[in-house]
Amino acid sequence: MMVSRFDWQHIEFENGSNPYICRTETEFKRLQNKYCLTRIKCNFWIAKEKKMHKDLKRAIVTWLLDNENCWQRVNACIENFRPYIYTINGDYLIGGEDVASFISNIDKVLFGS
Repeated sequence: MMVSRFDWQHIEFENGSNPYICRTETEFKRLQNKYCLTRIKCNFWIAKEKKMHKDLKRAIVTWLLDNENCWQRVNACIENFRPYIYTINGDYLIGGEDVASFISNIDKVLFGS
């Protein structure tokens, strides 16, 4: 029986906070979901926070306000901003889930549920 081996992954944060060592694959996957990780060299990574740019947020809010009476407004907005959410294959981009969630949440704030 072959046992897979996980090498510790060393994570340094772009904002200068204390480095972190992932000792398990589960820990590493958790950080991959939370941060945008860029490999420096084998087992060494830089972590950047996933943030949506103000310009994208402003464009989404403007689109929603301009299309207030649109049928299935949230779905139409997600389709309009699809390049910021999904890959060509339909998988989420890094931070894409946050964009989709923002669209849904801001629609509720602007127009109620």
